[in-house]
Amino acid sequence: MCTENNNGDVLREISDKLELVEMAPGCRDVSVVKGRHRQVIELENDDLCEIEGVLCGAFKAKTPVLPDHRRDILEKSSHLVKNTFASLQGSKIADVINVDGSSTVHVGHVVNITEQIVLNPSRNELEYPGKLRDYSHYFYMVDRKHWLAEPCRGQVETLEKPAKYVIICHTATEEAFTQAENVLMLRLLQTFHIDSQGWADIAYNFCIGSDGNVYEGRGWSTVGSHTATYNRHSIGIAFMGCFLKHLPPKTALRKCRELIEHGVKIGAIREDYELVGHCQCRPFLSPGKRLFDEIKTWRNFNGQVVNTQACPLNL
Repeated sequence: MCTENNNGDVLREISDKLELVEMAPGCRDVSVVKGRHRQVIELENDDLCEIEGVLCGAFKAKTPVLPDHRRDILEKSSHLVKNTFASLQGSKIADVINVDGSSTVHVGHVVNITEQIVLNPSRNELEYPGKLRDYSHYFYMVDRKHWLAEPCRGQVETLEKPAKYVIICHTATEEAFTQAENVLMLRLLQTFHIDSQGWADIAYNFCIGSDGNVYEGRGWSTVGSHTATYNRHSIGIAFMGCFLKHLPPKTALRKCRELIEHGVKIGAIREDYELVGHCQCRPFLSPGKRLFDEIKTWRNFNGQVVNTQACPLNL
């Protein structure tokens, strides 16, 4: 366990040792550091354990920042410590932290991040059966690993392609205008869909933020959970927010149309697709009256699609 008591003094003591050792364990010669004679101390396991604890505790310490030359020494020492502990059983230092096979992972209140964090991106994307993703037609979007999506918890069901319907929804949540806020919204939405609704993943194939970004949900190849009886034949696109009385920003509307065109280009959506509102297929207010009125003006909108149940919005 890392302690915060007297971290400043201990750090100075350890950095003094490292100055003397000069990253060469085993040296017992007498060195001169800043005009002072000190005997070099061999860094064996006990010393390494002490250094490892101090390096960890330094992140929590409330003491003033060490001088530059001491910070450099501590930074260099981390390589020595990591390499040594890598060969020891039960190491507390790791270059890679892998969370695998866990049903619930919560990362919160993270501060003092000094290096890049990668959450196993190879497992954080849905693994589609058949072929790998086609990157020949590039379309920028914020993919799953960049909004820290949880892996799909159920069996991945492949979408029948090309999709016949494009269904426009809204999430009925707060509206967010920055990528950071939308990432948080997506994580909360995915958690709600998985834990409360009992679905395997976030419901939609794609989400559109009011920051003008497209966010990958289940993607082009996976059946969503957005519209019962239509999921296997449709791509569900949700605007993040509630659009009963106002429209999303023009950049978000344009990005949605471009996403649909891209889907047609790569063969994920039929050229003669039918664009419909969520409210036409299910008795919901989604995508909101104001947004629904907008998509009526878009290419391939089909106002003839009406569910047997009454639609809440005036078609």
